[in-house]
Amino acid sequence: MLTEIEYRYLRSNGRRFKMTRDEATVAFDAAGVPQISAFLDFQTAFGGYNPDPDFTYGIVGLEDRSDEPRYSQEGDLQMALCDLDSCAQVRMTIDQNGLYYYDRIPVAESFESYIIFSAYLDQTLRQPGWTFIDEERRSTKRFAQFFETLEKAPVVGKVTDQYHSVHQNKQYIETSIGSHRALFVRSELLKGT
Repeated sequence: MLTEIEYRYLRSNGRRFKMTRDEATVAFDAAGVPQISAFLDFQTAFGGYNPDPDFTYGIVGLEDRSDEPRYSQEGDLQMALCDLDSCAQVRMTIDQNGLYYYDRIPVAESFESYIIFSAYLDQTLRQPGWTFIDEERRSTKRFAQFFETLEKAPVVGKVTDQYHSVHQNKQYIETSIGSHRALFVRSELLKGT
């Protein structure tokens, strides 16, 4: 269940459209998407939010004219695309159980879990003093030795599920979502590294 923090995060992204369940049902029929509860729940709760000008969440739009198939079935797995107007190379899908994927790799137990993760990072990393450490810098011998001296950060349980995690202490934040990892370190710790 989302809290006010997550709803505030979603509202900050803006919403291009909103559908009722009845509107989603009609739009799904027109697009050939089955009336699966997880699909309808996603569409009515999150369809239309656009965290980026070139990206909008949703299985179908209000006036969906796309020829792109929005649904596929592979064995027992029923998948719906859940990104509209996407210029991204990674495609986001949701399965009949609500599991959220990047290019068929599970990244969150549910879209709600993904939003909780994203809202937490957005709120935390907006605070001054965090520096992103790219993979090239992180893999240098000098920086690897620095990182080894940091105390192990505990898992932030409320924003972690079996597919993504946040480890955080006062010194650093390390995130993992699917196979992608990111590291943020307190700026003052980097002096001299």
